[in-house]
Amino acid sequence: MKKFSIITINFNNKEGLRKTLDSVVCQTFTDYELIVIDGGSTDGGAALLEEYGKYITFGVSEPDKGVYNAQNKGVQHASGEYCIFMNSGDLFYDSHVLENVSAELENGIDIAVGDTYFYKDESENRYVHAPEYITLWRVYIGINHQSAFIKRQLLLENPYDETLKICADWKFWLQELVKNERSYQHLNLIVAQYDLNGMSYNEDTRLAEEHKVMQQLFPQPIVREYEERYNSSIDRFHSIMNNIDGESRVAKILSFVAKILLKVGL
Repeated sequence: MKKFSIITINFNNKEGLRKTLDSVVCQTFTDYELIVIDGGSTDGGAALLEEYGKYITFGVSEPDKGVYNAQNKGVQHASGEYCIFMNSGDLFYDSHVLENVSAELENGIDIAVGDTYFYKDESENRYVHAPEYITLWRVYIGINHQSAFIKRQLLLENPYDETLKICADWKFWLQELVKNERSYQHLNLIVAQYDLNGMSYNEDTRLAEEHKVMQQLFPQPIVREYEERYNSSIDRFHSIMNNIDGESRVAKILSFVAKILLKVGL
């Protein structure tokens, strides 16, 4: 059995896929398998499955029902002890990531998560640290899948909810780390870098799905408490910004600080 199954999902992101594959094949640790699930790309990306064929354990290009359907499909073809979803455009931070993770990963841990470097331009480059330990609030505000190593058996037993468009991975974290209390380890290293350029999603859809998930998993008092805390953080951010000149240097600084506070849940 391979140590890691790297599952890469792609659809019409040829250049992003190439960068991702390059960041995989340069790893110094080679006890992994690479699985590429392409959704029937029309931009030439599917041809990369042949170009990188000697590195790919399993690859397919065919229509699917969305990213979570594709990720579940990838898990079905995986055989490694741990899965990591390094989708097209996501990159390992450097060539020693898997080697360092293998050395640090504690025996039998269900889910291990390292830190992530987000980059866009000079105005938005930051490191996001995975939680040292699990609380509902830390999971509620998000864990980055690009830096997470998940026991394959967990993903087989509890596949991603394909009825959700945005929040199926978020639901998985809440379900497995909070409700089912799976064992967790914070990896004290940067696993992935993530390009924020071009990132977009429907905020209304996200909020509706998050509310649905919370209702499914937790009693109403818990749902109410954490949604009130989230809304309070949003209101605090808008209050700060409404009292200063939006074009001033102070505004930019406070905007940056407020986003950080929001992210860490303060």
